[in-house]
Amino acid sequence: MFHPLIPPTPYHQKSYAYLSSQQINTSRYCSETTRHTLSTICEARTGRKPYPWQIDCAEALILGIDCIVLAGTGFGKTLPFTIPSLLHPNKITIVISPLNALEEDQVCTLVSFQL
Repeated sequence: MFHPLIPPTPYHQKSYAYLSSQQINTSRYCSETTRHTLSTICEARTGRKPYPWQIDCAEALILGIDCIVLAGTGFGKTLPFTIPSLLHPNKITIVISPLNALEEDQVCTLVSFQL
């Protein structure tokens, strides 16, 4: 699902087609159950209901699809990479931040999510 402030491009369509094919071709995988679980655990642990595009990205990561999120400041780019860690806390996620202050803020936020 597209974000209302970000116009869709051909790259979006290609990405969503690939996500859809992975959802279908992954044995014993239920996208609806995974998306519901991701949304529920995110809201319970963070107090925030994720946007559909954030769940799309988190689901893609769980399916082993590489993700890049390009969006402006404050759009919630870090959350989609954090959501899978809420579901699988034993796995490692690496987020590269360009600023030390941003890194510190993200660490404090993740600690508040009990990660």
